[in-house]
Amino acid sequence: GINAEYGKQWYQRRVRLRAAIMITLITARFVGNYFNEGLYDEHINLKQVPMLPWDPPVKSFRLTAGNIKSTPVKCFQAVETVGNIVSMLRSTTHNGFPVVAMAPGESGAKHFGQFMGLITREQLIIILTKQAYYNEKTMRQFGDIAVDDFRDTYPRYPDIESLHIPEEHMPMKIDLRQFY
Repeated sequence: GINAEYGKQWYQRRVRLRAAIMITLITARFVGNYFNEGLYDEHINLKQVPMLPWDPPVKSFRLTAGNIKSTPVKCFQAVETVGNIVSMLRSTTHNGFPVVAMAPGESGAKHFGQFMGLITREQLIIILTKQAYYNEKTMRQFGDIAVDDFRDTYPRYPDIESLHIPEEHMPMKIDLRQFY
């Protein structure tokens, strides 16, 4: 009856009002961005937070990853020993490492295997801290790790030099596939 018709009209007015407000807000945002940077961008600049700009520098437009990558590429196999990970972390300052899977018989300076994912330095240090590795001979798992372990240490990750890993743990294996 009357209540249903009134409800329908009320709903149509609300939808039209919401559409008008959204169009107004979107237009205001684009007009504001045309004349100056956004509010958040301004605060980032005021606080001097190091951020990459949206557009690359003009001179770097034609650069590719091959032009700026470190040589040789520092990468990990999908299953890696604790010793190799510790050695790599101590010898480099890289913050991210590609994880690759080598097909049987693949090798060579130009071929690193199929890219499987990326693992960060912080993730590797937390994995080592929690001893989330296993003995390949006995398949005995040492430590256990959960998502909360990564969250709880953010943003104060330990340094690789502060870790003490026993020498007998160096041949143990870490399956990196579960972390990228």
